[in-house]
Amino acid sequence: WPKKYGSRRYRLYEVRVWRYWYRIWKYYVRRQHYYKKKLRRYRAGTYRWRKWWYRFRGAWYRMLRWVNWYIRFTIKRQRRFRSTQGRYKVYQSKIDKWKAWRSKLVSKWNGYLQYWSNEVKSKKSKAMLARQSKRAGRYTNFRTLWKAYYYSRYYVMRSKIGDDRFKKYFPKMSTDMKALIDYYKKRRDAYKGYMGKYKPRSRRYKIYFKYYMLNSWRIVRILRYNVRFFYKYLRRMRRNSSDYATTLSAYRSARGELKAAYQEQYATIRTRYTQIRRNGREYKRWYRWRRWYRRRLARRRARKYRNSARRSSYWFHRFYKLKAGSTRWNYALGRLKWYFTRVRDSYKRWAAHWKGKLSVRRAGSRRWWWAFKRYRRYMRRYIHWLYYWMKFHRRYRRYYAAGSTEYNAVQAERVKVREEKDAAVKDYVETVGNFIGKIDQKKYSKVYSKLNGWYTRYKARSYRSLLRELRGLESAWWKLRSSSQTDSA
Repeated sequence: WPKKYGSRRYRLYEVRVWRYWYRIWKYYVRRQHYYKKKLRRYRAGTYRWRKWWYRFRGAWYRMLRWVNWYIRFTIKRQRRFRSTQGRYKVYQSKIDKWKAWRSKLVSKWNGYLQYWSNEVKSKKSKAMLARQSKRAGRYTNFRTLWKAYYYSRYYVMRSKIGDDRFKKYFPKMSTDMKALIDYYKKRRDAYKGYMGKYKPRSRRYKIYFKYYMLNSWRIVRILRYNVRFFYKYLRRMRRNSSDYATTLSAYRSARGELKAAYQEQYATIRTRYTQIRRNGREYKRWYRWRRWYRRRLARRRARKYRNSARRSSYWFHRFYKLKAGSTRWNYALGRLKWYFTRVRDSYKRWAAHWKGKLSVRRAGSRRWWWAFKRYRRYMRRYIHWLYYWMKFHRRYRRYYAAGSTEYNAVQAERVKVREEKDAAVKDYVETVGNFIGKIDQKKYSKVYSKLNGWYTRYKARSYRSLLRELRGLESAWWKLRSSSQTDSA
């Protein structure tokens, strides 16, 4: 395409494209003739006939697609000219001839399709007729089950809660769903039995495993429908209604069944991975399935974590609003302590992990600096979390009278948290100071200047602990002075 039209290089590449196209076209035609001969050797509808029919059909699809490609290639060459130019009309005549030839190929393929369709439906194909009759009987039962489940669920959703139609179809929906799941389980177990007769890498095992997974997916689909139904059903109910608690329990039970089905399918695919060749066609197929199930399980874990975080903020709110000393107030306090301990231990554990990485890497290097930033991040979070918990205790002690037993107990806990925070700050500053002496100033000048500037600034703030004590003494002195008219001196 970048070549100038009519130039030597353009004409050379144009001829090469045609030769390559024609060579591939001859290959497709040759394979199609070979597959057509194979079709004549076997009775229409049998397994061996179907195997060659799929290849014959694929060869024809490739031929038609290859002709379409050359037509598009000619159209793109035609776009170099205006519609009034002679070369445009020459290319248009070529395009019309190719499209007419493509129509003949399509009609020829339709003739093959009609001929073999009649052969399969004829009395000669006993295997195909037996297979069709077997499938017809099986799918008749399935359609009955599916229609019953579909309409019962439809009428429940379209009815008002508590009316006659709702009461009629609500129990029926659960029964129909169980019958449909039992139908799928029966078929799935049948394919599992067939799989036991063959080796895991054999062709028949691969086919039966595919149908086993398809029926397992259909069970998952019904369970997903069930979860969505109960979710919408709950949103239509009042929280103070008598059936809300029962429906909520059924909703949670449905979610648990769906999670178990996800985990079962995920484990099945992982087991199959150990039996097949890596990066093959079957591996890529089940990789997509495994990715889909893994995402659903990850979303459930993320939702659970998000809800737990939301519950922590909820219990903070309830703690400040409820009556001090009540049962719910004490329960909220227990939840908050559990949440604080979990987050604090997480930060502390990760800070220790990255501190250990610092000692095994060369101080100031790129990998050391990368680990130090993680260590600094978790130490800051750890210190800030302790400071936040100190503020919580300062608000927590207001529920009791100053000097009471409960007040002193809360104050003692606050002092312990403050001591832990001061120890963490001291350890952090000392760690930075120790590593500053190990950094090569010439080789890692930027890292050294950053850490040394920070250390020089924040190490001098150790006076703040003395200042806090002085302020405490001053506050006590003013309280004593205000309590009596005499001079405290």
